[in-house]
Formats: sequence, C-alpha cells, structure tokens
Amino acid sequence: MPALNFSSFKITYSNGKTDNLTTDALKTGNITILPNVTLTLVPAADSTCTTSGNSEYYEGSNGKYYSKSGDTYTEIDENSWMIPATGVHTYDDSSPMWTWIRKGDSYDVTVKFKCKDCGDIETPDEQPTLNVVDNGGFRTFTATVTYNDIEYKSTKSEETCINITVNGTEKQYRYGVQVKAVAQVPAGKYFEGWYETGTENKVSGSETYCFYATRDMSIEARYTDDQVAAEPVLTMNLSNRQALANGKNKVSFTYDWELPEGCTFQSAAIIRSYVIDEPTISTMDTNVHYTALTTARGTYKINLTIGAANADKAVYVRGYIKYKDKNGSHEAYTDVFTSASLN
Repeated sequence: MPALNFSSFKITYSNGKTDNLTTDALKTGNITILPNVTLTLVPAADSTCTTSGNSEYYEGSNGKYYSKSGDTYTEIDENSWMIPATGVHTYDDSSPMWTWIRKGDSYDVTVKFKCKDCGDIETPDEQPTLNVVDNGGFRTFTATVTYNDIEYKSTKSEETCINITVNGTEKQYRYGVQVKAVAQVPAGKYFEGWYETGTENKVSGSETYCFYATRDMSIEARYTDDQVAAEPVLTMNLSNRQALANGKNKVSFTYDWELPEGCTFQSAAIIRSYVIDEPTISTMDTNVHYTALTTARGTYKINLTIGAANADKAVYVRGYIKYKDKNGSHEAYTDVFTSASLN
C-alpha cells in the first residue's frame, strides 16, 4: 500500500483556520484527529450573585464536550466548565438610589442600593452624612455614604434664596438679583430715607432705592415734616463666611454706596486690617481693594481668603468713597464692620 502524503492534506479548525496536516504534527502529538465531529463554541460567562457561570468549552456533534488549548482539543467531563453563583450582590455607580427630602433650610437624605445583576434592593445601616458649602449665591449639598467598603456620593446644588422685607412685606429673591424699593411719600411729608428696620442705619436717601440681594435684610421708608438735605449713603455687610477644604477661610463683604444729585463719583474701595480697628486709606498695616465701578450708585463685593495662620484673628473692614461736589472733593467711610475669629 503506498504511503500517504500527509502534507497534501488540510485540516480546518472550528474557527476557520486552515493548516497543513504533516507527519511531524502526528508524530509530536500536536494535533488530535477526531472523528467527523462538528464543534460548537460555548463562550465563557461570568457568574452573578444568583446565576452560575461557565468557562469556555465546545459542544461536539457526537454528544461529547471538549476544551481547547492552542490547537489541541481535549475531551472533558460534562459540567466541568461550571462556575458557581457568587451569592454576593454587585453595585456600580448607577446603583445607589438617593432620596432628597426638603427639611426647612436643608435636606433629609436616604439611600438604597439595587444589585445590578438580580435587582434586589438593600438599605444600608449607616445613614448618609450631609455636607453643605455656600459659594456666595449657590449652596452645594453633598451626601456621602460608605457601603461594602466603597464610598458613594450624591450632590445637589441650588441658588441661595435671599429674604428681603420692604415696609413689612417679605419676598424671596435669587442671590444677586436687583431689588427695587419705591417709597410712597404721604401728602405733606418729606422723604427722609430707607433704613434697616428698627435701626438708625440709613441705607439710601433716594425714594427709589435699587440694590442687590446679597443677604437677608429688612428695610423701611421713613418720612419727616422737614425737608432733608441730600447726603451720600454708604453701607457695608458681611454676606458670607465659609471654611474652605484647604484649611483656609473665605469671608465675603458687600459694600453699597449712593451719591445724591450734584455729586460726581471719583473712586471707591474696601479697606481691611487684622490689627487696626479703624483702618483708613493711609493707615499702615491695611490692605486696600479698589473697585472697578465708576458709578454714583453701586454694589461692590469682595472675597477675602484668610490663611490658617490668621483664622483666629478678627478682620476689620470698612468701605471708602471719594466724590466731588460744588465745594470740592470729599472722602467718606462706612462704619467698621468686624468679622469675628473664624476658629
């Protein structure tokens, strides 16, 4: 019987690859000749908390099962490819189900976790902690919870609502919105000014007072029997104070000024000091922050970042304005506004 020339034979694998069938391959055992069997690949599948998985294997048309290593197929026992279910729920970043319920000026926050594989829902024993950061007009609420040694967060941002009361009527405004208060002067009376309710702090000498909502405030119009001489009105307020993540502190001040008719605005500034309780433009140990505004009526806000070394000190701040009228140039200051120790 003539010898077979194996080099003229081809073998085709289930993946479509074709090789020469050589006597060397037969001698070395690098290839196994199977009966006329069709092999169907069963891909590997991960197990989940409730379902088993499997490693990759092949189903043969002869009712047997095979694994493959390189180009070699080896018969294996039925179900030897099985990987048991883990019995452990799996959560990803989309798994936490957060619930935010408004409670006064803050929120009650709860969280549940839904397994991404089986859909089971669990509630952790630990309740989320809530951190609030005021960014001067916006507040950011961050809820944090640690579950199965993994930290999850949910964030909600909202504009700060400012409560403004004008002549006893309170309204809410978004931070930074302009508010317009118009005095209704009774017959036979003269307008004296807008004052912070119940105080002698005059905030405007104009019947129509336009200002910006940067803090909660209550104002009232006052009237007098005698005509009031026009004069500049300067006010300053602490609009925000917060601790920063880097250990520093931020203090925000707003300064409002209003010049009567006949006055020309020249410059305005905010002056602050840690050691001088009556800082002025020319005082040593002060910092002067000039505004970029050049109007007879304006609101200027400044953020002062206080380093850790100065966090236990009070900050003395006041507003400054220079203006001109028919009698020449004048300078005026607000009362000193003190930010207490930040620690």
